[in-house]
Formats: sequence, C-alpha cells, structure tokens
Amino acid sequence: MSQNAIDRLISNWGGRTSSSNPSLVMLDKSIIERLASIAFGRHVFDESAYLETHPDIGRAVVNGSFLSGLQHYIWDGIREGRAIPETPVDADKYAAANPDLTKAADMDEASLKAHWSNIGWIEGRRTE
Repeated sequence: MSQNAIDRLISNWGGRTSSSNPSLVMLDKSIIERLASIAFGRHVFDESAYLETHPDIGRAVVNGSFLSGLQHYIWDGIREGRAIPETPVDADKYAAANPDLTKAADMDEASLKAHWSNIGWIEGRRTE
C-alpha cells in the first residue's frame, strides 16, 4: 500500500499522528472497535449484504469508484458510520460448539445470541 493510500485512510478515519512520534497514529476508539470486530471475527464481511444494505455503494462499485464493498467500508464506510449486517449466529450450533455455556447456566436462544455478541466473539468461541 502506498504512503498516499495510508495517509488517506488515516485521514478518513479521523486519525492524527503523534507530535512526539510521527510514526504513531492515534485513532478514535470507535474506529478501532469497528475494525477489530471484523478482524477478530465478530462480523464476517458479507459483500452482497453490505451492497444490498447500501445500494449507492453497489452503484459506485459498478461504475468503478470502488473495487468492492469491503474497500468502500474500509476507506470511507467506517468514517461515514455505515452499518455492516450482523453475523448471524445459530443458537443451537453455538450451544453445541460451546457446551460449557449451557452447563453453567440455563441459556435460551436469546441469551446465547447475546453472549456471542457481547463476549463470545472476544473469547474466540466457535459458532459451529
């Protein structure tokens, strides 16, 4: 990635460089959380769902302004506050893959899905 591309990303994300260390980039906590949610598996970026949710971006991909919806999300979508559809979790498969959850507490479907959204993805739990 070129330095110009990196500088654009930093600028788009509202980042700033440290006055004491120009190599250090400071980003808003919400940007870091959104990037981490993709990087660590809370969200699987579903290209078709993103483009369906944001048809203007679908048109921009078709006309060549962006290579993909993911490129748009990383370059501009985060800064714009664009939503990415939640990764669906099948509660039965999640419970089967994580039997300790149901042994520790009586967890219904809503509780299992809430567990995944709030802490399961952070713990690196499997969804299947």
